[in-house]
Amino acid sequence: MMMPVSERRLCRVLGQHRSTQRKAPRGADDEAALTEDIIALARQYGCYGYRRVTALLRDAGWHVNRKRVERIWRREGLKVPQRQPNALTVRTDHSVGAGHERPVLGAIFDLSMPSHHVPHPRARG
Repeated sequence: MMMPVSERRLCRVLGQHRSTQRKAPRGADDEAALTEDIIALARQYGCYGYRRVTALLRDAGWHVNRKRVERIWRREGLKVPQRQPNALTVRTDHSVGAGHERPVLGAIFDLSMPSHHVPHPRARG
């Protein structure tokens, strides 16, 4: 439909950019289904992040971009649990914690003295 006023003038009056009038916005019709699948995979594989979930979605037949999965991941507030550090613990009797084969340095050396030098186990000397 042709109007007696130019597109440039109409856009200026409406406060819109001219490119918004030329290209119709393409809505993602599969966004809801993709979001459901992402949430289901995040629940099933709790330690997987959005990159691994993207790979699983691609294996399942989705043609999806990593950035799109990341955007949905953040929008839904999905998180990956933080890794727990592998800390060696010393018991009160100075024995090594269960399952550890290497001794804890504090159980062998007196680390309370600041001038005490602890050599590296593989140091030659």
